[in-house]
Amino acid sequence: MTSIRPELRFTDIAEERGFYKRFLTLPEKPENIIRIADRGEYYTIVGEDAQFAAQQVYHTSSVLKKANCLSGNENSEPLTYVTMSQQVCLQFLKMCLFEYGYKIEIYDKSWKIIKRASPGNIEQIDDLLSVSIDSSIVLCSLKFQNNLNEGNSTIGCSFVDSSIYKLGMIELLDNEVYSNLESLIIQLGAKECLVPDLRENISQKKELEKITRVIDRCGCVVTFVKPSDFTDKDVDQDIVRLVGDELTLALPKYSKLCLSACNALLIYLNLMGETKNYGKYELIEHSLNQYMKLDASSLRALNIFPQGPSQSIATAGSSNHTKINSVFQLLNKCKTHSGVRLLHEWLKQPLLDLDELNKRHDLVEFLIDQLELRQILRDNYLPHVPDVRRITKKLNMKANLDEVLKLYTFVDKLPMIASTIKEYVADCGTNHTANIILEEWYGPLEKEIEPLSNFKKMVEDTIDLDHYEKYNEAIINCEAEEQLSLCKGKLDQHLAEVEDLHSSVAEDLGTDDKRLKLEKHHLYGWCFRLTRNDAKVLRGKTEHRYYELSTVKAGVYFTTKDLERISKEIEQLEQQYDALQKELVAEVVAVALTYTPVLERISMILANVDVLCSFAHVSSYAPIPYVRPTMLSMTEQDTRKLILQNSRHPVLEVQDDVSFISNDVKMERGTRDFLIITGPNMGGKSTYIRQIGVIVLMAQVGCFVPCDDAQISIMDSILCRVGAGDSQFKGYL
Repeated sequence: MTSIRPELRFTDIAEERGFYKRFLTLPEKPENIIRIADRGEYYTIVGEDAQFAAQQVYHTSSVLKKANCLSGNENSEPLTYVTMSQQVCLQFLKMCLFEYGYKIEIYDKSWKIIKRASPGNIEQIDDLLSVSIDSSIVLCSLKFQNNLNEGNSTIGCSFVDSSIYKLGMIELLDNEVYSNLESLIIQLGAKECLVPDLRENISQKKELEKITRVIDRCGCVVTFVKPSDFTDKDVDQDIVRLVGDELTLALPKYSKLCLSACNALLIYLNLMGETKNYGKYELIEHSLNQYMKLDASSLRALNIFPQGPSQSIATAGSSNHTKINSVFQLLNKCKTHSGVRLLHEWLKQPLLDLDELNKRHDLVEFLIDQLELRQILRDNYLPHVPDVRRITKKLNMKANLDEVLKLYTFVDKLPMIASTIKEYVADCGTNHTANIILEEWYGPLEKEIEPLSNFKKMVEDTIDLDHYEKYNEAIINCEAEEQLSLCKGKLDQHLAEVEDLHSSVAEDLGTDDKRLKLEKHHLYGWCFRLTRNDAKVLRGKTEHRYYELSTVKAGVYFTTKDLERISKEIEQLEQQYDALQKELVAEVVAVALTYTPVLERISMILANVDVLCSFAHVSSYAPIPYVRPTMLSMTEQDTRKLILQNSRHPVLEVQDDVSFISNDVKMERGTRDFLIITGPNMGGKSTYIRQIGVIVLMAQVGCFVPCDDAQISIMDSILCRVGAGDSQFKGYL
């Protein structure tokens, strides 16, 4: 991150002293909360948090400054502080939330809190987080009940992903080490978990400590909330309001434990406090047994996800430019943000259904065979698929025509994507594969694309697309209102004058129109720019006709009296136009939002295409191409087998400095049920064990595997701990 930092400024010494005195009156906070003061154009962090920020962001304590305005009697040791630009603070926020699992409190200049955020609840700072996150932001809540006579516990769990308006509940019967709870948190990908604060309850304290250890082991943040929030009173009515369907809770399928946990979620997120949430949520079901069970130890031992600093924010195609240290990085050749999130989800939810697995393998095989189609999708279409989830969030927060046009551009390309897929279906070789493609991709796309023609027409009728194409500025079509038409006429006249000035200045300077850039700068308005090398033509002319504005890496910005005058007039006209079109913009955005559910469904279809294209790409371009595994049903107990010929560790074999030796694996029910791996230190025992687990997991998420041949019976769990950590309770020795 850049070391350029803004200066902390005050109007006088009284304001400076008041700023620090108010900070000192703040109540004591836990170590996992970071306090940040918003100073408008920059941010300030004071005290111990400043020391943490200095080390994490600037990697040195030399950036810390002392507040010497307080006397020694008031504060024996001077406070330290550090400042950050908005962009640097954005990176720091992401680091705190998603790498360290810290909570954030943002204050105004008077140290009054204005925003709060936690790993599972980023709603209040969502406008600050300008990038798409690699995984869903899932928040869950737990209420547990100990069954002392039976030696187990019943857990009611509710979970929510407010970015896609999904709400769910599930009840678990768990053992004394809470292995089912651990698998559930892994499957959901929960970032934060609410539990009742029973730390002072002697009878519940021991179980609470065990549960919090399990949650922490999963990389999930524990948040204690008042036990009184866990009540099932009237929560069913709240859920009906959120879902908008009175029949939602007609069947008594949700226990009191689940409903109590759900109530705590609703209070924590204040979902009932805003009517805009009503009718938007979908109540979903999650079954623990529909996916392979993985625990935190398995994820770490198999290196499924990257570990360490700066690894938690993955973007589309980001693995192309970093060293591959995990299965996620290996397989993440996705081109869309939704594809990255779906891959993240699939790796935590390997399939147990043989038919669904075979579908994925059929599609990957089709994409491997159809190289041309794969390249067209990956190069021409998928990179232009926007993050519909994030655009929807932005539209809900603020009316913005630019986001509407992003959706319009997306909708405009959809028919071409569908027709391209259909064109190649005829070449897939088998009717079976063709039917799968029509069922999974083309059919749903065609169904969802049809109603979007009205959205496309609405945008073309209401937004001036010609103006956007010419000036990269989204405005309402002036034909919608007479006042707009008059204002637009004046605006066009002034813009024509600007273009005439561009030509005349280029001629006067003896340079080409293409070399002399005409730009709309965020500070200077309309102005000219020349590269530093081309700016030599300005020498001797800046005193009379041309006025230099600034010199930066991109070149020299300058203007003329006429351009400066016209630019100010254009700014006034644009403000007038914005005021006139404000209501119309709000109407356009409101209509656009009604189409976002359809667009999100299309985005998920294309995310599926993206991930499977990524699997096909990785399988094809591996050092030795991967093969399709033969999957066998879980129900065929007598014929269960795991046979891998010349298997390789997929992550190790792509390292530049490693020459990997392949190994065979053969396990069959009744003949070789169990293997003991022995050998010298550093002889490859752990790698051999890990690669078996990784290959099985890759097969069950739908990818091809690094073997010459593979026959794999579907596994319901992967339990491993490679290393010195033993646990007799969990069978790890």
